[in-house]
Amino acid sequence: MVELCEQVFEIGLVEHKQREAEVNSFLSGRTKIVTDHQKKASQILTEFEERHHGRTWELQHLSEQDTLQVKVGHCNDAINQLSAILMSLELRLHKQVEDIIKELDINISDMVGSFTETVQGIYPFTLYLEDNYHRNVGDIALATLDKVASGSVIKDMSGDARWLFTNRSMVMDALATAHDNHLMKINDKETQMVAGVSAWKVSLIKGIQNKELKQNPATLKYIEYLWEQMEEFQLQDL
Repeated sequence: MVELCEQVFEIGLVEHKQREAEVNSFLSGRTKIVTDHQKKASQILTEFEERHHGRTWELQHLSEQDTLQVKVGHCNDAINQLSAILMSLELRLHKQVEDIIKELDINISDMVGSFTETVQGIYPFTLYLEDNYHRNVGDIALATLDKVASGSVIKDMSGDARWLFTNRSMVMDALATAHDNHLMKINDKETQMVAGVSAWKVSLIKGIQNKELKQNPATLKYIEYLWEQMEEFQLQDL
């Protein structure tokens, strides 16, 4: 029994390290994807801001309303184009992250399934050992009951123990209850391990997905700022 428990423990440690490595690999992959995205977005924004700075400088020095409105329209077109490009980048980022989350889900599910299968394959042996132990103890108890009933002297047996073994029903009921309790504990431990690792997997994936949903791209705020800036130019001479 001890060897089987140690086997489950060792397998659990190995599986835990593998799952941990898989999660770390995902986080590393996500970081790379996000970093690449940020570099591309930064380059696009830098190029846009260089041109936009010149356009806004021109707007600030225009006095004719008609010309101003035309120039503002050109700026709006440029902002629309920038918005479309950045949105495309965001969608690509979302798709890439979504893909590696799915890959993580599949890999972790395989690991959890493998661990569950291993545990469920080992625990029947613990039940067998418990049954075997119960039979052996039962045989010893029955032999002791017979000796006590026949009046045989049993070395090192206390008076209280001898009194207990005068009641066959009490002894056998106690053994049966202990056996049932042991079986229940074994089954509960198996259920706890299987349910625990499954719940961890669900919580992990759900937590990652929820975190991604809460991401608010900073570029969208910048686009909003640009729209507000153009509105101010349109209203400045009204």
